[in-house]
Amino acid sequence: MLFRHIIGYAPSLLVPAVTAFLAVFAYTRLLSPSEYGHYALALNSMTLVNAIFFFWLQVSLPRLMPQAIRQKNDDAFRTTAYAAYAAVSAVILIIGVPIVCLYPFGEFKAVANVTIPLALARSILNLNQSFHRSRLDFNRYNIIECGQAVIGLASGLCLVWFARLESFGANVGMVLGMACMLIVDIKTMMKTSWRDFDPAILKEIVLFGAPLVAGDAIGFLISSSDRYLIGYFHGAAEVGIYAAGYAVVDRIITMLFMAIATPAFPLVVQRLEHEGIAAAQQQMRRNGLAVLFLVLPACAGLLIANKELAYVLVGPEFRESAIRMAPWVVGASALNGLATHYVCHAMHLAKRPNILFWIQIPVAALNLALNFFLIPQFGYMGAAYASFASYALLLVLNIWTGIKAFPFDFPFKEVVQISICVALMALGISFFSFPLNTLGLVEKVAMGSLIYLVSILALDVMGARSGLLAFAARARRTTKNMKNI
Repeated sequence: MLFRHIIGYAPSLLVPAVTAFLAVFAYTRLLSPSEYGHYALALNSMTLVNAIFFFWLQVSLPRLMPQAIRQKNDDAFRTTAYAAYAAVSAVILIIGVPIVCLYPFGEFKAVANVTIPLALARSILNLNQSFHRSRLDFNRYNIIECGQAVIGLASGLCLVWFARLESFGANVGMVLGMACMLIVDIKTMMKTSWRDFDPAILKEIVLFGAPLVAGDAIGFLISSSDRYLIGYFHGAAEVGIYAAGYAVVDRIITMLFMAIATPAFPLVVQRLEHEGIAAAQQQMRRNGLAVLFLVLPACAGLLIANKELAYVLVGPEFRESAIRMAPWVVGASALNGLATHYVCHAMHLAKRPNILFWIQIPVAALNLALNFFLIPQFGYMGAAYASFASYALLLVLNIWTGIKAFPFDFPFKEVVQISICVALMALGISFFSFPLNTLGLVEKVAMGSLIYLVSILALDVMGARSGLLAFAARARRTTKNMKNI
């Protein structure tokens, strides 16, 4: 079932990932490091506004909506969620617009101008996407994610290339892409009857999500405050260099985690609601196996193909930094992904999200301390070192508390087997040399994938060889029966 759901959500992950890589490819060539820094800071600011004002609402829906559907109360739940979004948006506009208009942001004025539109557009899209995930509606989810990514990039490139709007144009393009995709849900939104608003549902959403606001804000400090500190100590140009180098690797690893987490979390919630704790624990183990099966070889591959990837995707001014940062970013992204997209699900299943807040306090303290100490001395590399150390601590604390909140079986045996396969892949590739271009990258990825899959079958990891042989036997029997008919 998990594999079918992964395939179902695949377009919503692959298309935005491809457009993200195209954005890095294009904007690191069309924008200067300083302008790219403004573009990256606007995206960071959008994330910050969402973390503070909307995260509590978005994160509550995937956990509570299936319960409302089971109780045939989903219309009231949806209406209440939209009402909460409208109220929070009004507060942001009342407070934020005067600040943007009156405060002297200096060289970062373009960043301030697009932050609120980006945040409001992304948050309403996230709200609708949470409804679709809760209903396991692959089609609408895929249409929205793919549409906003493609339209956003196309619009941004037009505004940058033809209108010469630089970073402002790239960000406005994203707003246009997200706004266009509201069309998919416009009928449902227009049919919403405010008479269905239920204060009891709002209270439940607030009680579940409110503890996560501070936790996500602290999570933002861990993941993104380094951009602001780099800008403060070294200027927007170095922010652009750091953001471009980080984005190439982090996007790939995050995409792989999301490929599992997007379908896996609603699935484990469904099993918990309808089949009980034992079934949910079994699903958690399967989710973990799927994550490790994809992420471990991907991390090794990114390290092995580091130079080829940088030469293909990143502009000349950003290339050297991307190569230097890659090992630290791979480690940081993998540790963060395991903590955020797998282990912390235990706290959500146990309905104890407040634990995440207390976990992140020491992690944020370590991150800020390291950034303040390392960035003035080492620049963007200091931020990379700090991220790795912080996410290592985050994963350790998540595992320690997660197993207590909602016990689950971690697949240690399979981790060892997969690690052996990854080592064989790295060893096999080391005997060959590849050109630093697109062909070399494709050849290296293809060879690494082949060695990895052969190793998986040879060691029968997760019953891969046994399953393949059983499938072949069934196919032969089916063919034989067809001939007899």
